[in-house]
Amino acid sequence: MIQAVLFTNSEGHIWGFRIKGHAEYAADGEPDIVCAAVSALAYNTVNGLQQLCGQHVLCKTNDDGFMAAQVPLIREGANSDKAELVFRLLYLGLKQLARQYRSNVTVKTVKHT
Repeated sequence: MIQAVLFTNSEGHIWGFRIKGHAEYAADGEPDIVCAAVSALAYNTVNGLQQLCGQHVLCKTNDDGFMAAQVPLIREGANSDKAELVFRLLYLGLKQLARQYRSNVTVKTVKHT
């Protein structure tokens, strides 16, 4: 199962996310559309934050279904309406996938400063 967590600061602004796991929707060896959808949302979020919002993004990935990203300035309390929009789009996309593929994706937000 893919577990996605979005982190908010004390003002409720999303400053980062952590996604881990595998959807295990497809049969072994077959392309997994759920994993692909989550990956596309996550990478698009990082690209949008960097290229459209001009934010400095710290990002970590590995080959085992893990990706974490954060915007340090927002974590520390700064606000960016553009970055908030990009993060909210990630949240909406992940929530939609979690509704459609309940046994493959979970999403939650956590206040973490």
